[in-house]
Amino acid sequence: MSPAGRTTPLRTLIGRLLGGGSAEQAGYADPVLAAAGRMLELVDRLCAEGPLVLVFEDVHWADEASVALAERISRQVDQLPLLLVITARPAPAAPGSTRSALRDSAEHLLPLSPLDSTEVIALARARLSGPPGPRLSALLGAASGSPLYVCEILRSLDPEGLIALPDGSVELRGADRVPTSLANAIGHRLDVLRPEHLQVLSLAAFLGNEFAVENLRLLADPDDAEVPAVLGAAAAAGIVEVAGDRVRFIHELVRQVLLEKTPAAVRGSLHDHIARTLAGAHCPDLMIAGHLTAASDPLQTWAIQWLAQRPESALNAAATAYAELLRRALQTLTPADPCWLPLTHRLVLVSFRLGRDETVIKLGGQAVAHTADTDLAGRLRMQVMRSYSRTSAPARSGGPA
Repeated sequence: MSPAGRTTPLRTLIGRLLGGGSAEQAGYADPVLAAAGRMLELVDRLCAEGPLVLVFEDVHWADEASVALAERISRQVDQLPLLLVITARPAPAAPGSTRSALRDSAEHLLPLSPLDSTEVIALARARLSGPPGPRLSALLGAASGSPLYVCEILRSLDPEGLIALPDGSVELRGADRVPTSLANAIGHRLDVLRPEHLQVLSLAAFLGNEFAVENLRLLADPDDAEVPAVLGAAAAAGIVEVAGDRVRFIHELVRQVLLEKTPAAVRGSLHDHIARTLAGAHCPDLMIAGHLTAASDPLQTWAIQWLAQRPESALNAAATAYAELLRRALQTLTPADPCWLPLTHRLVLVSFRLGRDETVIKLGGQAVAHTADTDLAGRLRMQVMRSYSRTSAPARSGGPA
């Protein structure tokens, strides 16, 4: 009889103990513990027949009984012809726990490094009819070298959505979206985190691919001691990388999935909350403006007042973004509002910088007509004249002389 045949009754008993076989379970106070004992016996028998390779995969998902069994087997590798291989993500383990003891007993730890760009291209070429084009390479690059994510992207590509370029490369025909199957795979990976930690990490995703620890503390709770624990758990799981007071998502795809976990209906209000919090902490203007552009319409009163107080020099750093924010703010105001004139003046300035002369001429004339400040009126007239000059239109600044 083969070794497998000789162990069949023992395997059957283990299956019944774990599967709820009432007759077998009746004689044991703890059927799971009894099954573990029988598994140890099975390993001994198989090793008596010859060398054995035993693999425990994805131990980060295992329950404590399974981890304890692996730890007990690991103590026997020096006495048996046994190679024990355990795979697990680097999820945090409490000191003194069974998982910690199992990790400490490992004779060889083999951390897997991410694929470099050359290896990603080689993997893609093996799956496609040619090397990936620029847009497809950018999508694959968002996987940050994770073989799982790269393969999931390649597997999910619709042949109808690909096009062969004249140089032999393969390119995306449509938009580069995160495939549903990849989002599910990433979501499964995030399950190693506690629900409350995942909630804080989802908030962190709104801060960008890289952010300051202090900004996350501001949003979560300045006095919340959980933030370091959240970042520590996420770093151990390979989700973020912490360097001093800066945090970076290792995979941009992970951040995108976290963002999509937040219902679209509340994302705009959440961006407004983030912008207001950062403004209260005197964070850089561009950071605040970036969140305001994603905030829901209409802009809140605090945001309108904040825009009206921006110095002219700040507008030049992101003229297009500020032009859109100023336009949205003015949609809700009339000239009687105290913020209307400073906002209009700022929109005239950024519009001129962007070459939007029709806007400069229209709003500049309206602003001149509604200001008693002769200095401001003079500057507005000059701006309007310069726009007329650029458009070769007849010079007419509008408003009182």
